[in-house]
Amino acid sequence: MKTKGVVKKNIKPGVLINLSRLVLGIVLLLSGCAPVKAPTIIETPPALVKLSPSAYPALSDDLNYEGLNRCIQMSLAYLKKLPRDRAFAFGTDSYSAAHLIRSLEVFQEFIQTRPFADRINEMVRRAFDVYRASGLSEKVLFTGYYEPLLKGSLKETALYRYPIYSRPDDLIARPWPGSVIRWICFSCIFKGPGKYCWIRAKP
Repeated sequence: MKTKGVVKKNIKPGVLINLSRLVLGIVLLLSGCAPVKAPTIIETPPALVKLSPSAYPALSDDLNYEGLNRCIQMSLAYLKKLPRDRAFAFGTDSYSAAHLIRSLEVFQEFIQTRPFADRINEMVRRAFDVYRASGLSEKVLFTGYYEPLLKGSLKETALYRYPIYSRPDDLIARPWPGSVIRWICFSCIFKGPGKYCWIRAKP
């Protein structure tokens, strides 16, 4: 009768190490041959898309020409601070600061005649390129910012009684991602160490 037992083989340590290296080499070889999934490339459309003249929208302005002229003046003041060869991308096209300055000046000269809407549309179709903001969907959100001019007093009075505080020493200028400012506590948290002046309720 044969009895079951454990069969022991006499394997030298050096052979065992060589076998381990062989197995490891095979594993690395197989992993190197495994198919690698190519990364997904998402093509985003350009921010601005050039329109053909037939696709130009009807242009109109509900403000007076003085306001439009003032906006043009502010844009010109900014562009004239830049090098004339500074390039601005409009979709796949590029225009220099000098080109934009001349374009604004031409349009500014035109609105001095206080044209009607039909003349504005005719002139734009003839002399200007129009670009549409594409975005990632059909809806595009535009935001605007401004710096208000407030009348103030260096001394607190019955009329000027709302203080303008200096910037806090520990204010984080750019909050970290996901951070939330609790606006209900804005006045108590963001008070600086000093007061610049006092303003009234209505400018």
